[in-house]
Amino acid sequence: SKGQQDAAEREYNKAIAADPKQFESHAALGLLYAQTNRTDKALPELEAASQLDPASHDPAAKAQVWRSLAQLQLSSDPAAAKQSLLKALQIVPGQDTPADLILTGQIAEANGDPDDAATAYKRALAQDPTSAGATSGLAHLLLKEQKPQEAEPLLRAAIAKHPEDAGLTAQLATALSAEGNDAEAITTLEKLHQLQPVNTDVSGMLADAYLRSGAPEKAAPLLAEAVQGSPTNASLLTSYGQSLIYTK
Repeated sequence: SKGQQDAAEREYNKAIAADPKQFESHAALGLLYAQTNRTDKALPELEAASQLDPASHDPAAKAQVWRSLAQLQLSSDPAAAKQSLLKALQIVPGQDTPADLILTGQIAEANGDPDDAATAYKRALAQDPTSAGATSGLAHLLLKEQKPQEAEPLLRAAIAKHPEDAGLTAQLATALSAEGNDAEAITTLEKLHQLQPVNTDVSGMLADAYLRSGAPEKAAPLLAEAVQGSPTNASLLTSYGQSLIYTK
């Protein structure tokens, strides 16, 4: 709960004030900030922890700090993220887990290396053939390369295991549309909307599909509900305006 998180944050800060060189308190506070999407506060704490040693001398704890740094640096500084992940893997070598391979792929893609990214995603899928993260990453690359026919079977296999994953379903709908199968793309999104009727992202994707197919009268009520849930979402507001114009 929020109260528990606030209490933990206070105690970690007290521990840091008492001993600024303690690995555990910096690491715990950094991870707490990361889990609550406070990247600006998480980064300096994790960076501080990365320069210290755990009292237990557990290399896995230090590796986790570097791994968390890589995840946080991915969007803002992919080059630094690559170095952080390499340090994590050097501390505890031989751990090519699907999660590490997916992160490797994301970092490679962010650094403009799609071939290395594809290799990493494929290695992750070799270990876990229906991994949502690896499938999404590889499908994203294939769709960018205009290879929807290769992305589609991968996405179908993953969705069979993760039927409520909105991201995978959106990618499948994109692949189907690219193959000229707009009707099935809409059916795919309609099924997801039935499972997640209050998910505004899903409602928006389905409404956009209706608009593209020339059915604004179906899009308008969906967007009206979605806008109520996300009144400051510019993309939804634009789509809603389009649906109203074309409906009248």
